[in-house]
Amino acid sequence: MKALLRTTPDGALGTPAHAAAVCFLRDLIREMARQHPKGETAGRRTALRCVAGAVAGELAPLMTEMAAPRPAALLISPPHKAPTYDGAWPERRFPVRLDATGFRPQSALKMLGYTVGRTNGWSRQDRQEFLQYFVEAHLPRQVIAVFKDEYGPPGSDHRLLRTANLLAANVRNFTRNDPDRYDDAIEDWQEDLAFLWTMYGSARSSVRGRWPRTTVT
Repeated sequence: MKALLRTTPDGALGTPAHAAAVCFLRDLIREMARQHPKGETAGRRTALRCVAGAVAGELAPLMTEMAAPRPAALLISPPHKAPTYDGAWPERRFPVRLDATGFRPQSALKMLGYTVGRTNGWSRQDRQEFLQYFVEAHLPRQVIAVFKDEYGPPGSDHRLLRTANLLAANVRNFTRNDPDRYDDAIEDWQEDLAFLWTMYGSARSSVRGRWPRTTVT
C-alpha cells in the first residue's frame, strides 16, 4: 500500500496510486450498477452521480484553498460572456412567464421561466446565459414586487449565493425524492451550479467558504 501511495517529487500521486484509485472506483461503480433494482443502465447513472458528489464534497475544502473551480466545473463548456447590455433585464430575451397574482412562485428563477430536465428543459447555452443575466442585471419590476429585496443587488454576493443555494437545494431535494426519475434535471442543476462557481464564485474570496454543496447526507 505504501508503494501504491508513494508520491512523485512534486507531491502528486504516482502512476501506481492513480491506477489503483481508478480501478477501485470502476469496480465500485460496476458493483453498484449491478445491484440496482432498475437495471444496470439506471444503476450506473446513479452510481456515477453518487461517486461524483462524494468526491466533489471531499475536495471542496481543498479547491477553496486553491481558489480553483470544483471538479464538476470541468464537465461544462467554457463560460461564455452574455451580450453587452445596460444592466436592465432583457425582457425580450427572457420575459416574465408567471402571473404572480394570488400566489407566490417557488422562486424568481421559476417566475422568469428557467426550466431544466428532459421534456421542456432549456439548452445549456440558454440556461447559462439566463443565469448570467440573473446574477448581473436588475430584475423585472414584477419579480421585485413579489420577492422584494430577497435576491439582493445586481452582481452582489447575496444575489450569487441566493441563486447558487436555490440550485443546490433542488439537487439535494430531488436526489432524495427520486434520483432516477429526475436524473436529467439534477444533471442540469449541477452543471449550472458549476457554471456559476466557474464564472463568479471561484474568483470571489467572500463566497468561497459559503458555497453550497449538493451531497445528500
